[in-house]
Amino acid sequence: MKYVLLARLRDGAEAAQGLVECELGALRAAGHLVAAARLETAETLIMTGHDVPLVRPADDRLAAVFIIDARDLNDAVRVAGWLVGSGRYWSVEVRQAVEPAPGARGRAHP
Repeated sequence: MKYVLLARLRDGAEAAQGLVECELGALRAAGHLVAAARLETAETLIMTGHDVPLVRPADDRLAAVFIIDARDLNDAVRVAGWLVGSGRYWSVEVRQAVEPAPGARGRAHP
């Protein structure tokens, strides 16, 4: 099963951004890594889905997104616990990724 690990920076942990490369290597070596992205820090957050885009200060400091393979939720939580920055530099949210149904199509963009 695939799981998404969302790593959010703790206050004062900006220096931990460099740890993402270390995390990638560890997850890759263990055979769990499917995909990952380090995210630029943002002073402002732009959200769509409203009548007009909403711009506000970024209080959610998402640092990285990892997609991993794991047997089940317990295994995914165990893998998330391996992350060097977990607990000290960032908190990690674990969510199961839901695959689109076979043949499912996204909606057309205007």
